[in-house]
Amino acid sequence: MSYSLKLNDAEVIKHKDKTLNSFWMAYDFLLEPGATPQDAKITIGNGYFAIYCSHDSSIKISEFGSKSHSLIKTDALNNVEIVTSDEKKIKLSNLEYKGMQDIEAANQAMQLHLFRFMEPDGIDDKQQWINDGDWQSGFELEGKGRKPWRAADHNPFWERTCKWPGGERYCHSSIRRKYPGTPNGVQRVIAFSMPYIARSLFSFWISKNDETQFPQIDIEAKGRDVKDAERPHWKESIRPADIPRGNNSEGISMIVQGAFAAISIQDLLDDVWRDALKNNDEEKLWSLLMNIVTVATTHITIKELADRNTNSVVKLDASALEQEFFRVKFTI
Repeated sequence: MSYSLKLNDAEVIKHKDKTLNSFWMAYDFLLEPGATPQDAKITIGNGYFAIYCSHDSSIKISEFGSKSHSLIKTDALNNVEIVTSDEKKIKLSNLEYKGMQDIEAANQAMQLHLFRFMEPDGIDDKQQWINDGDWQSGFELEGKGRKPWRAADHNPFWERTCKWPGGERYCHSSIRRKYPGTPNGVQRVIAFSMPYIARSLFSFWISKNDETQFPQIDIEAKGRDVKDAERPHWKESIRPADIPRGNNSEGISMIVQGAFAAISIQDLLDDVWRDALKNNDEEKLWSLLMNIVTVATTHITIKELADRNTNSVVKLDASALEQEFFRVKFTI
């Protein structure tokens, strides 16, 4: 899948170039307890956006970045669009350009660009960060939107679902973990990944920033049980009543496409991404993002870089679909 990119109405990458296949965005959040469960609220933390693209674009984004860098640092990008070939788009706003890194390896010349979501003049308008109501994913469901793709043996995939007010999604993965005996108590982690579709959980969660009595999320995983196909393996909920008094529960929400889909699930379950986002640690974010894209697109060693007879670049799967990931950790 290739996209065009618009920055403040300037189309800096065109569809026909086929040079933008990968994008990433993420934010951290807190689920804060209140005097009662009804007073518990979502607080969105810091957000970032990144793209990974080729040098060969209609208007080289490196030139756009270098010429406009000082201007962009003082004047937010209020209209950023990722657009598909059929004009379906994700609209982003209040972004500050943070810079880019050149990645030269074997037969490829790529760039990684990083942006940060801002709150101009200190006004909390994080609800305006993203509008994906017009987005359209290539992910398809059978029947009435309930059953996912079938496997090679023609049996349906094991059914996993995530439900929240206004949405229900098939989950590609669902994970839960418990860590007994930690110094701060028992830690409980719930995580899942699913197709990134219009009116996503990512954008829904942002829309509830700073609201009390936040909406409940239910995750259910079922197996392929011939005797009882509806029997769930497990069920979990994320709801105000789950937040322990005296402890904030924290998490991340993330969208990945292209090279960024090579992100490590273990890293997502641990605190490395949460810490980098929460602390605005841009040096760590650069390191994490660089590690993903170089692993995803090259898979090469220093020795292979010197082999002039080998095209060391592993092509990205153009049919790969956008994904979103959600993870929350409770300390009980």
